[in-house]
Amino acid sequence: MKIGLEKASGRAICRYIQCEQKPEYINERGCIKNGTTCAFFTMSSASGWHTSYFCRDCIDKIYRDVKAILDPKLWAFR
Repeated sequence: MKIGLEKASGRAICRYIQCEQKPEYINERGCIKNGTTCAFFTMSSASGWHTSYFCRDCIDKIYRDVKAILDPKLWAFR
């Protein structure tokens, strides 16, 4: 898996399930606006590699979700 931040090209769609599609980050075609910061996750599967993009508004939501799930205080084993 690879995770990173980059400037959007204007062609990717935000893949966050609860994306609010805010006009400052999403254009009229439903894509992440060109030049805005977006996050990407690239993962390998049996069918090959897949990359998902997420708009700037959703980056904080994803971080919050991941942080809650991977909180080391909640792990049964250390």
